[in-house]
Amino acid sequence: MNTIVDRIADAISTADSATDSTTGTITETPRTRLDLVTPSEDDRAFLAFINSNLFGQPAAKEMLLRIHRAAKNPFRDRTRPIYKALMPGDSHTGKTETACVLADYYHGNPEAFIRINCANYKNKGDISRLLGTGPGWVGYQKPPTDEELAANKDKFDASALLSAQNLTASRKGSKTPYTIVLLDEFEKAGDEFEQFILAIYSAAKERMGNNQEVDFSDCIFLMPCNLGMSEIAQKQNHSIGFVTNTVDTASELDGIITRRYPIEVINRFDEVCVYGKLTRDDVNNVLGLHIKKVQKRVDAAYGDSAFTIVVEESARKRLLELCLNDR
Repeated sequence: MNTIVDRIADAISTADSATDSTTGTITETPRTRLDLVTPSEDDRAFLAFINSNLFGQPAAKEMLLRIHRAAKNPFRDRTRPIYKALMPGDSHTGKTETACVLADYYHGNPEAFIRINCANYKNKGDISRLLGTGPGWVGYQKPPTDEELAANKDKFDASALLSAQNLTASRKGSKTPYTIVLLDEFEKAGDEFEQFILAIYSAAKERMGNNQEVDFSDCIFLMPCNLGMSEIAQKQNHSIGFVTNTVDTASELDGIITRRYPIEVINRFDEVCVYGKLTRDDVNNVLGLHIKKVQKRVDAAYGDSAFTIVVEESARKRLLELCLNDR
């Protein structure tokens, strides 16, 4: 991919002269070189926010920058969602928090996203909760008019979780057009759900039960999962004598993902981003962030002059040990 882009950039940069067909003279044209290395001002602002709110996980931060650039790209393919990322990793490594941070950046609210627990979608009938029921079935609702959509854009539509109305309402009033969809515990979904999502990934459009067509081209799909984590942990814990068994997590996951999903599903993922365990310093930073969040909730409930939470060092150390406790 980079090679192709570099060739395009070279072609643009070397096309610095042209011949006037009427006079036959050669005129100079401005040289343009695409800068693929230096982050733009927008990129730097985005990374500064991410680094302040998401700790550890350097691969995830690089992925988020790619998502941000894909969303901002005016030439992106609008027959596909913005990005589809599979995010395997252990619990409590920041996978769900990634969606919260992205929602906070784009919409100013860490809860401004749609969350779907894939463990609840194992059978064909479960899909109706996403699409809504068809004519003649209990719960059927007629397609809303443009006026109704505009009037109810901030209200949740209980009849179909992935309705056009909910894609907009999930942004919590934000004018940023990107919708974040978190497919939690993606590995626990049934085959019917996977085929349903595959259809959206392939064409960015899907018809609801009421025959309303929904456009998912402005959606970012994040798929956290624990796929392969138990198998990798078993291999890492298996040792002979004093020799500790080292496991290449990335290569092990490649094999597990290949066995778990058909190739047509894997090809629809834009990226597989592995979340590693957080270090003690990372967890300490997360703890500090959550203490600030508690203070914000106090301020929101009682005003800025209510009281200030002060966590002494001994209390912070005790909290940190509780956070690091695997139980």
